[in-house]
Amino acid sequence: WFCTIIYEMTFGSFSGFSASFPLLIKTVYGNFPDAPDPLTYAFLGPLIGSIMRVAAGPISDKTGGAILTHITGIGLFISVVIMVLAGLLTPESLEVFPYFVALMLFI
Repeated sequence: WFCTIIYEMTFGSFSGFSASFPLLIKTVYGNFPDAPDPLTYAFLGPLIGSIMRVAAGPISDKTGGAILTHITGIGLFISVVIMVLAGLLTPESLEVFPYFVALMLFI
């Protein structure tokens, strides 16, 4: 089960967020006037994810995959907590949209 959780946290979240990021933008921020176009941001998740896989490879080789996976897991958890507590999933205006995008891309 542990390996399944690790797989889901790494590749599963990469592919899942790539597919759901534009849908989440449309669902959460799409009802505002001048709402952002989700397709404008759709490529950012896969792009940053692919770049980070290449950039983090040498870091993982030096520190070890287990340590890096542990650190990124903590980062995922902290980002989600910030997103929920800051109200980025229940916005009252588009002013918080850049913070939402930044945290989603950090995840």
